[in-house]
Amino acid sequence: MPTPTPAPNSPNLLLNPGFENGGANWNLSWRGSINTAAAHVRSGTRSLKLAASASWQVCWQQVTVTSGQTYTLSGYENGGSGAVITIASYDANWNQIGASTDLYFSAGSTWNSVSGRFTVPAGAVHTTVSATNSKTGTFYYDDLSLKAV
Repeated sequence: MPTPTPAPNSPNLLLNPGFENGGANWNLSWRGSINTAAAHVRSGTRSLKLAASASWQVCWQQVTVTSGQTYTLSGYENGGSGAVITIASYDANWNQIGASTDLYFSAGSTWNSVSGRFTVPAGAVHTTVSATNSKTGTFYYDDLSLKAV
């Protein structure tokens, strides 16, 4: 199946998607920090560093979306096997509605990209996008995007 394409001129709904404003708009786990070393930056001067000592340590952002709308979630990672970006929806009491979409990055020594579609289920009032991990290691994330299709 071809990679989904966002609608023309669709804005990125993630705030501070390249971490150029530090951790602004992101809830960083205690293992998350902002990286400024050029070797681990895809664009700009910063990226998110997740030094994961266990699986599923999460840095996340709440995003306003529309029930029933389909979105393309995408981003870049440098660090190795185990990096994931996830989108999930919740009701007013923060109970998850429907399945989350987990996008796993391929292992590699350069910046790897991933992209996938997510349709917001009916009844969702909260949606989160997370940079997370399925394995221990150090992962760098940059240029994350969530756009309406």
